[in-house]
Amino acid sequence: QMLYFPQSDEVFDEDWPDDVLFEMTYDDENGERDGLQLFINYCFGHPDSSVLMFPYSPMVNLINHNSTAPNAEIHWSNSTFNKKHLLETEVDDLDMDGDSGLLLEYIALADIQPGEEIFIDYGPEWEGAWNDHMKNWKPKPETQNYVSAADFNRANKDEAIRTRVEQEDVPYPKNIKTACFFEFPSNFTEQVDKLKKSHNWARPRLKVKWNQTDTFDEHHYLRLC
Repeated sequence: QMLYFPQSDEVFDEDWPDDVLFEMTYDDENGERDGLQLFINYCFGHPDSSVLMFPYSPMVNLINHNSTAPNAEIHWSNSTFNKKHLLETEVDDLDMDGDSGLLLEYIALADIQPGEEIFIDYGPEWEGAWNDHMKNWKPKPETQNYVSAADFNRANKDEAIRTRVEQEDVPYPKNIKTACFFEFPSNFTEQVDKLKKSHNWARPRLKVKWNQTDTFDEHHYLRLC
């Protein structure tokens, strides 16, 4: 399934809903739209068309490029759900409210074995742009101390979550966000009030016994630490 929209600065400068575009962040140094560029990287386009199409079905954005030995290709779907009349519609007449209706199919070019990766050919323009990007790309200075969340968790699995006050002296890496699941006890407010009146309020630390809830995805129990 494809979301479609005209390829124009006017559209990209609009305040699109978060469920349509990723959060847009702007790099003041070079004027690039970082978040939007990431979105565009996953879109289908054509030199003779001013429309971009974003595939949002599960897993399809994980199919990588291979110009020498692709084992799949894309076709317009013959499904009755594919609104082919949109292909003949003028750009100005397209409904750009985040609607879908165009369907592509991934067709295997040969038998694909279990565990074999699926590749398609993104085209020479994409490959040339990627090669230029790799040749000219330089890591940002702040990435020198990068540590993945998985590595950080392994190295700090026995460390208590740092409070905001503690993070002023010993901050987490910039790419790390901390969160924890817990349910406030019924007397939580009373405990906070008691702590405020004590001599420890200058550097407060309140211990709360963690109670696992029935489901981990109850967002009202997810708190940033």
